[in-house]
Parts: sequence; structure tokens; C-alpha cells
Amino acid sequence: MTKCLEGGVSITEDEVQAEPMPAHKVSWSQRELMARIISRHVDIISDIGGLWPAFIVQTKQEEVDIHSIIVEINLHLSRLDWVVSLHPDDPWIIQVLPTPVQQFPARIIPYMMWIFALLSLMYAAETWMSTGRPEGGWFHSSIAVDGFIGYALPVLSVIFIASSVHKKIAAGYGIRVPHLFPVFAFPALWWPFGLLGIVSIPRMDARIWPDRASLGWAAISAPLTMIIGGIILVIAGINLTPELVALTSMPLTVKLPLLIQMVGLGSLGEHGWLLATSFVHPLTFAGTTLLFFGWVSLIPLPTFPGGRLLMARMGVHDARSGSTQMMLLFTVLLFSFLYGAFATFSIWTVLILISAILLITRGADPRLPIILDDAKGLSDNDHRRLGLYLFLAFILMLPAQIPFAYADNWDEDLQIDLSADHLYFVNGSAQMGLLFTNTGLLQQNWSLEVIEEGLEDGWFEGDGMFWSCQVGGEQLSPCQGITAPDSIYSVSLDLKWDSLFKQAPMTQLRVAITTSSGERILSFGIASMADVVPLSDTWENVGTFLE
Repeated sequence: MTKCLEGGVSITEDEVQAEPMPAHKVSWSQRELMARIISRHVDIISDIGGLWPAFIVQTKQEEVDIHSIIVEINLHLSRLDWVVSLHPDDPWIIQVLPTPVQQFPARIIPYMMWIFALLSLMYAAETWMSTGRPEGGWFHSSIAVDGFIGYALPVLSVIFIASSVHKKIAAGYGIRVPHLFPVFAFPALWWPFGLLGIVSIPRMDARIWPDRASLGWAAISAPLTMIIGGIILVIAGINLTPELVALTSMPLTVKLPLLIQMVGLGSLGEHGWLLATSFVHPLTFAGTTLLFFGWVSLIPLPTFPGGRLLMARMGVHDARSGSTQMMLLFTVLLFSFLYGAFATFSIWTVLILISAILLITRGADPRLPIILDDAKGLSDNDHRRLGLYLFLAFILMLPAQIPFAYADNWDEDLQIDLSADHLYFVNGSAQMGLLFTNTGLLQQNWSLEVIEEGLEDGWFEGDGMFWSCQVGGEQLSPCQGITAPDSIYSVSLDLKWDSLFKQAPMTQLRVAITTSSGERILSFGIASMADVVPLSDTWENVGTFLE
């Protein structure tokens, strides 16, 4: 006979065998098992039937909160891989559902997707950085290292932080969700990011959410994190952007969202903002990419975080109703016309088509995502905060109509304008103003020379005319200068006539201006200011008046 201890009390084997476990004579079916478990917490009124067990129930006491009971039942059933969902009826319906299992892929798949995304991001960065970099590179002389440090690493780091925040918030509600991972894509003119999107396996719609609050906060967390990270990177990139980058081909420029555009124009001015968004720093481009994907994620479409956020704020049935989906579809069509999605093929054309397809095929499907207690709703505080964050992010981060575009005017020729078509010597001096306007993104060199060839004798001999040029009161010798990108350079051509015995004859003075694009000849009339001006500096005998 053996002895054992149970709860600190010594008992014999015979005593243990003398107390058999009570058991029913007839085994329960799965439906009966679920009914027995549920009946411990609520009173079952009737069995509805169906593929999955469903029961009409009521609370054992009127003052008991049914929503807290659902939490207790699910906590018990979680060990059996089952859950119950609550639906409003007279008074309530509880439906038993199996917990999805084996949804998560092998770890090698997300790792491979991150590696491929790293390579595609570096390739995208090298593509647009090949148009021009500062001397010595942005961070390193190697363009590959520049692409990794300045673009790929910041983008992937913020995505990983957003994924970690998303997992932490979901775990706080007792939900296990996978890490997000980027999907690689080859860069194109209309999609230059190097990423196709940011997804998860399994999809967030395939997970089971306990209530609308957990669904809403988990849905908005990743897009908000990407938007905040994108703003920080854009600010850092703009502050690090130099005033001049030597370009070799057409550069890719960015148009930043509404709020950043307003702040940038106010702080840097139109000229400084143009250069900051034309000589795009890699960090600026990385921030713009994150802002774009974060904003697009908030669009209320099925399978998008914005779609789950809509369901959290409105409820499953209201969000999936035909009227709501028709309103969303008309909003998408209106947006497409405002942004010219069908005028030419652009980044918005792809997004509008995807939006329309998702709304038509999945917009009215109330089955996904599964919210166990949709009737619980959101608290006033959660409803207000989610709405405020969504409004601020969606409106203030509204992308430009053309977020990315190649600057086709990057190598525009220098424009040269004269202040007048004709000059007169007043007290022996005259002044012609020249404006050098550079509308391109290249630094333009110029030089100026008055052409003496072809002028009559006496213009540049003895006491004739001499010339000089100055900029801002400073004499230039030789007369040459540099016009910075997107700037206007004003030059004053000073002309002197020192002859005390004769006036300057009326003539066309020619000026040769040499720029990076070649030589240009400009001419203007000039003469002495007098009632009678000789037509030349020599006299000819034409006879008397009578003759």
C-alpha cells in the first residue's frame, strides 16, 4: 500500500480509488458541451441551431453586465480554442465559433520579405539619386551606402517601430497579431517608392477581436506611427538639404502634404522651399514615402486599417450597410475627379481602381473582421479620440495631387532682359539694367562684353565712350557672374561719354552675353540727350539750302 500527499494530507491508494469521478452515462455532443459551459454564466432560453452552436440567452440577474460575462466565457473557452460572439436580440444571442489556428506562416517568409524590401528600397534610392548628389555624397561617396543609410534604413526602421506598436496595443487587449512586413516592388515613374505596400500574414481581418475598442486602436496605431515618423524624417531632411546639388539629369521632386507644405513655405519662403523639394534629401524622400503609405492606410476600405477603423466607430452592420458603401464609392469617384486620376495615368489611377474593386467585392461583407462583442460599442472618450486622430491625420496630411514628379525645367536656359530699348547720355552717362533670370535648377555662369566691332570711329577712341558693369554697387572686372538656381541676378551696365566737343551719334550698341547654353547678342539704341543728334561722328558736305 502506497501513500501520497494531496494538499498536504497523507492518503492511501485505496482511499484515492474509493472516490470515483462522477460521469454522465451518455456522452455530450459538442453543442451540449458548449451549452453546459455557457449556462454557468447566463440562462439559455432556446437553441437556435445552425452550423455553429447559437443560443438565445439572458443574464441571470438584470443588473449584471452581459459584456463582462462574454469576457468571462471567452476566457474559459480560450483553453478549448473556442470563442463566443454576442449579437443583440430579444434579449441576446450568443454564437460559438472556433478560434483560428495555424494562421501564422513560417518565420522564414517574413524574413525573406524584409530582405527583398531592403534591396528594392536601395534600388529605388539609387534610381532617383543617380540624377545628382552633393560632392562626396549625402552620407558617403558610395551611392549604394547613401541609399541604405538615407532611405532604406529609415523607412524599414519606422515600419518596424509601427509594427511593434501595433503588436503591443493588440497584446494589451489579449490579441496575438503578426508583425507587419513590407512588400517589395520595382520603382516606376508613377510608383517610385520601391515598396508595393505593408501587409501582414495572417491578415488583420482574419483575427478575432474582442470588441470595437481593440479593433479601432490597433487599426490606427500603425498608420499614426508611420505618419509621425515620416514627419520627423521630412523635417530632418529639409534641414539637411544644401542650397545647390550638381544635377546630371532630370531630378525627381516631391510635393509634401498640406500641413508640411504650409509650415515649410512660412519658414523657408517660396525660394527655399522650392530648392528643398527639388534637391530632395534621402531623409525627405523616406519621410514622404512613410507619409504616403500612412495616409493611404487610413482610407476606409475593406482590408485597410481605415476600413477596420470605420467598423470600430460605426459598428459592423452600419459600416457594411449598402448606404455606407455607396457613400464611400461616390466619395472615391469624386476624389478621383478632383485629383485627375482618369485624365492621365498616375499614382492615383491605381489607388482609385483598387478602392473601387474592394468596395464592390468586399464592402458589404459583414463576416470579416470578427468582433466578438460588437454591441458593446465604444466609450465616448474612445470615440472622440479616434475621430480626432483620424481627422487630423487624414486632413492635415492630405497628399498633393502629384506627390512625385520629374522637374522637366531643371536645365532651362538663362533668361536675359534689358531694362529699356533705348538709352540717352545724360550729363555724359547712361545706365542699362540687365536681369538674369534662372528658372532652372542648374547654376548658370555668364559673362558680358560690349561689342566694339562695327561701330563708327570715335566711339572707343580718345574721349569717346567707355563702359563698365556693377552688381549691388560693386564693380565687376571682368564683367561676369553666377546665377543660382531659381533666382534673379541684376546687373547694371554703366556707359560714359566723355567727349566735350561732340555729342554721341545715334547708334545701335550691341552686347555679347555668354552663358552655359551659348552666346547671345542683344542690342539697344543709344545717343546723346539733345535737340539735335548727329547720325554719325563724321561730317559730309551735302550742299547749301538753295542747292
